[in-house]
Amino acid sequence: MEIANHQGNITSLRHLIRQAGWYGYLLLMEPLLEFLTSRGRRGGYDTVDSSAILQIAYTMLIFIFAVRYLMLSCGKRALVFMFKRPTVYLLLYILMCILSFVWSEKPLYSAFMSFQCLSYLILLIVILDRLRNNCTAQDMVEWVMLWIVWQIFWGTALRMFRWGFFHNIFFTERLQTGIFIFLAIYISKRKLFKWIVMAFALFSGSNKIYAGMIPGALLGIFSKNRKIKVVSSVGAAVLISGLIYFGLEPVLQESVFRGRAGVGMEYTSGRDWMWEQSLDLIREKPFLGYGFVSGERDKIFVGGGVNTISVHNMLLSAAFGVGIIGPLLLFLYFAETTILCFGKNLPWDWLIGFLATIGISFVFSMTGPGLGGRVYGSWVATVFVMTMIGMICHSQRSMDRELQDTASDVEAVWWRSWEYTAGSERYNNSRHLNK
Repeated sequence: MEIANHQGNITSLRHLIRQAGWYGYLLLMEPLLEFLTSRGRRGGYDTVDSSAILQIAYTMLIFIFAVRYLMLSCGKRALVFMFKRPTVYLLLYILMCILSFVWSEKPLYSAFMSFQCLSYLILLIVILDRLRNNCTAQDMVEWVMLWIVWQIFWGTALRMFRWGFFHNIFFTERLQTGIFIFLAIYISKRKLFKWIVMAFALFSGSNKIYAGMIPGALLGIFSKNRKIKVVSSVGAAVLISGLIYFGLEPVLQESVFRGRAGVGMEYTSGRDWMWEQSLDLIREKPFLGYGFVSGERDKIFVGGGVNTISVHNMLLSAAFGVGIIGPLLLFLYFAETTILCFGKNLPWDWLIGFLATIGISFVFSMTGPGLGGRVYGSWVATVFVMTMIGMICHSQRSMDRELQDTASDVEAVWWRSWEYTAGSERYNNSRHLNK
């Protein structure tokens, strides 16, 4: 697998889709299930109805296909990657979530939701491993971009089907779209994908997207792309000028807290209350938590009377489910992925794009439903980009080692050849003198 700063020929879309095989098609089937499973429940959140049965069947299907790949000879690298840092931290967290069914108040619900996380993780690793074997690193990025564009397409169709054409379609997939904006800006070469993702991210009206974009956009000052550097420099100048002239609070009011009554944690759509309640409840069971997903849903959604799918914070969700070890594993997952990016072979704009993507993924995970909870919100998007970044960086380092080993072998062969030649010459000279 190679990374090129300038890729002249872009792989055709049809060929690109095929590179992931049936595993890619299985993932692309997922948004179609929204039409069949998206509805309001009349029973409890853990009610097993027809749509839940369909989700269970789909989860079992992707698990069987993905594990089968890992058992083949072509899947050995994927299996090794799954047990390497940083992916192993996420794997350990999911395994702890599965184990939490032992102390969960709803054991079957916790067991299935954590099993679903494991199934998706393995499927994403398998897809990226196939792309790594068959394509360039650029194609891996383009396939991930293809996935989010596909999500946007079906999300828009569903939104129009429910509420009509004039409903704000840019709200579509806003729990995921912003995570891909820096891949679109710094790395992707498909203009259609770039513009679709940037449009849906910028016009989403999501404050978390705008907050997460600030650091990544400022990194553009160091880009090798002249246009990006100019735009980022102008943006930085405007931001600094605004802070000097207006002050911090008015700037935050018109950006991160736009549309809110004020600036502060009390204006975060109830997150402050949920987080305070969560911390109080976590203190009661700090070591094991209350069971994956069912814990926070029972205590916050049912017990607290708040209509929310999670506490909107990766670390709190993890602590709620499995105790204090959970947040530590997820923090290490992000930290190790960030450190891994600083490989000497990454082109400069790829490094910036990866760091910015990790940063905005972290913001999404800390302010909305996603990693730490069940497969919902930004979960798949975050794990997809983080796994892709880890796999590309690991592959680059493996190439370095192979090149170094090859160089060492060549040097050793050359040295032995030189010794043999020198020895032969000395022997011939001695024979000539004796004569």
